[in-house]
Amino acid sequence: MNKKLMTIFLMSLIVLFQCDKNNITQPIDTNYGENIFGSIAVSETDMELMTNDNLKKGNDVNLRVWEVRLKYFAKGIAKLLNDPEIGAYLKEEIGKQFDGDYDALWETLADQEFAKKGKFKNILRKLYNTNIDMIDQFNRIPILQISAPVNFEKWDVDVPLLVAYDPITTDDLEGETITSFDGFDKKYMLDAKNEPDFPIIVVGLNERIDPKTKKLISSTNSHFGKSMAVEVNADMRIDSVRVLNDREPWHKGKPEIYYIFVNGDTELYKTYYDFFDADDDDWYDFDKRIMYWNETDDEGRSYIRWIEHDWDLFGKTWSVHGADFWISHGASDDSMGTETFHNDDPTSTTADPYETGLGHVQFTISWE
Repeated sequence: MNKKLMTIFLMSLIVLFQCDKNNITQPIDTNYGENIFGSIAVSETDMELMTNDNLKKGNDVNLRVWEVRLKYFAKGIAKLLNDPEIGAYLKEEIGKQFDGDYDALWETLADQEFAKKGKFKNILRKLYNTNIDMIDQFNRIPILQISAPVNFEKWDVDVPLLVAYDPITTDDLEGETITSFDGFDKKYMLDAKNEPDFPIIVVGLNERIDPKTKKLISSTNSHFGKSMAVEVNADMRIDSVRVLNDREPWHKGKPEIYYIFVNGDTELYKTYYDFFDADDDDWYDFDKRIMYWNETDDEGRSYIRWIEHDWDLFGKTWSVHGADFWISHGASDDSMGTETFHNDDPTSTTADPYETGLGHVQFTISWE
């Protein structure tokens, strides 16, 4: 066994040891065969599915096609992570957190040039044993990203990581496992509910970039809902927030929590996309102004719905009926519950906070 092969083999043992130690993976096939440096085979079924992707938008088969592409993308990235130079490049780019999370868009990585190796996309292209252009297939995945959702600080680029892909055909709150691969094309099933204590790469769809505008989602820059920026001098504000359940599985990174304010008496309706990092059970200093006193009847009621944003397939929405209002938001989003308060005196403190009906969010309000 040559020196390079021995190095790769020893690094794989480290990955296997980590997995067995944490008891969260289940090896599917222990026979590596000759595939340590070999190409990645693409099955005829998968090839036919990818090449016949001519279905209308909104058809569930589109998601199956994208998930198949994600699977092969994960296989390729896992194999490339056997190269520390590529691992170091990915770690540097992901560590920039361009959208506030540990991820990077494929379109910003693909043309990176590696000395004597060529462009990233061409190195990846050569791995697949198929007559179709897999880079073209990957480029068809909307807002494709590579992320390191947990334990980024433990990432040693000299040690290959498992690479998983998001199961986009399964509700992210219902899935029990996700599939990952090592650099030998060996398959592992990861626990989707409990995060590992070692780093892992996940490929999937970015949830913080608007799929239509290709810009970071914000209160003033989104096609979702009925967004409106708040005036900085508004009287009423949300002082602090405590997230008890962020409704975001570990493999999708940090949650994208936003809120909708509704005044049922005046039909005032505002959506605020202020994604924020909030550790479970810790109070977060929010300090967001949301309403003027003169915008509401002080004897009436107002409502705040908290929502965790998930990637929205084709901009669909769904509505929830409240006491005297409807709230619309992304069809894929997860509700964290709604709370009602009376406008005459909505003041609250962390000792006696408002809590959504689902029990996922607590928050405090004050007037100035």
